[in-house]
Amino acid sequence: MELNQQQEKSEPYENLRKTCTTTCRYTTYQFHHWLIEKGYIILVSSQLKNDEQTLVANINKRLANWIDQQVKNGKCQNRSQLIEKALAQYKKAQNR
Repeated sequence: MELNQQQEKSEPYENLRKTCTTTCRYTTYQFHHWLIEKGYIILVSSQLKNDEQTLVANINKRLANWIDQQVKNGKCQNRSQLIEKALAQYKKAQNR
């Protein structure tokens, strides 16, 4: 959050980056969303649990915000679970 207030590559920016590497003030969740806002994509190892596979997709920012709100409200544990449920419902409707 504080990095957003600094110009990239400036001395204050670099000093904050050093702080973040040793004594981070924010949660992993907050950091993850900061990375998303900056356009980064985090890919997970292909050795996932069970029968899972990483899938990278670009979606409308408003839809992503809605998904995050559903997760925050406890409708699902995470984005993946909500998306999997939605796709399963879609697939079921298509097979009728």
